Amino acid sequence: MCKIREWGGAFDERQTYAEDAVYSLSFLLQTQKMNTVAMTGYQYLCRDENSANDKYQACIVDAYQRMTDLVATLMEKAKCSEKEIVIYRLGQAYYTSYFGVCNLFKKGCPLSFREKVREIERFVFREPATMEAIKAYRFRSTHNIQLKTYDFSLLFHSPWVVALSTKLQYAVKYHLTGLYRLLKK
Repeated sequence: MCKIREWGGAFDERQTYAEDAVYSLSFLLQTQKMNTVAMTGYQYLCRDENSANDKYQACIVDAYQRMTDLVATLMEKAKCSEKEIVIYRLGQAYYTSYFGVCNLFKKGCPLSFREKVREIERFVFREPATMEAIKAYRFRSTHNIQLKTYDFSLLFHSPWVVALSTKLQYAVKYHLTGLYRLLKK
C-alpha cells in the first residue's frame, strides 16, 4: 500500500468507463517488478440495467485507447518485440472500433441516427489505423455472433450499413431483455 501512496496517482474523475483499469495500468508502469497469482482478484458479478456496461459512455473510445497505450508501454517495458506490440495494437484498434460502434446504440446516447452514422464514419472509416486493423482481424472471431455481424457489415464499406446492422442488434437485445424481465416477474 505504501508504494501506491508514494506514487500519488488518483482515479481520473472525468473518466466514467474503465477508470479502474487505467488507474491500475498507470500504477504498474511505476513498478520495477511484478508478481502474479493464479487466482481471480476481481470479479464483476452484477450486470443489470444500472450497469455502466449497458449505458452510453461518451468516453468509451478514449478509455480503450488509453488502456491500449498503457498496455503497449508495459509491453515495451517488458521487452516484448515490436511485432508483438504492433499485433496487440491492431487487435485493440479492431475491438475499440467495435465497442465504439456498439456504444452509440446503448441506452442514453444523445445522438440522432444521422449523427451516429457520422461518428462511425469518423472513428472507423476515416481512421487509417482502424481500417488496417479491420483488414487484419476481419472474421477472426468465430464464437461471437455480434462480432460476426459487425465483420459482415464492414464488408459494405458503408457507415450506414454498420449503423443499421448495429441498431437492429440492439433493438433485438433490448426487446428480448424486456421480454425476459416481464416473464421473470
